[in-house]
Amino acid sequence: VLSTPGKGSNFWFTIRQQKAEISLPEMPSDELPSMLVSERLIRENHPGACVLVVEDEPIGREVASNLLEEIGLSVDLADDGCQAVELARQKTYDLILMDMQMPRMNGVEAAQAIRSDSQNRNTPILALTANAFEEDRLICLKAGMNDHIAKPIDPENLLERLLHWLELSRQPEARGSGIQTECECAVER
Repeated sequence: VLSTPGKGSNFWFTIRQQKAEISLPEMPSDELPSMLVSERLIRENHPGACVLVVEDEPIGREVASNLLEEIGLSVDLADDGCQAVELARQKTYDLILMDMQMPRMNGVEAAQAIRSDSQNRNTPILALTANAFEEDRLICLKAGMNDHIAKPIDPENLLERLLHWLELSRQPEARGSGIQTECECAVER
């Protein structure tokens, strides 16, 4: 504590914690909520899968990063489309989550650049955006994105779509010839 009469006080503290290991209950998949099924399958089938999160809002980046890391994925972050394109030229990702509205280069332009010149021409790109209208979804798909997820994010929906696209991207024919657009999530809601 630092206190100065008439000016105020500053309080600070440090907490040291370790992440708790989460163990999912051993139950048949058909008895678990679909969010837990998706999470379990991502942990089991795609540990360490590399995801690029492109988001200009620091809180949005942190929330997405924490959620993805909690389920065992590896996350790289980009503040805008320019940075995303540069990272996509340097490294291959299993999945890219892309905001639509960002400074310097928006998500539509970034997706087009990644599709035309990068190591991620066939990597699934999912728009993660507050632009939730049908015309926004169509713009994203036309730009080469594979799916459109509206904010605010529903974690259950996000995990189902992540699982779908991670599964699809691991199929050899998907990597070589381009990936179909949009998903019909296999996990029942």
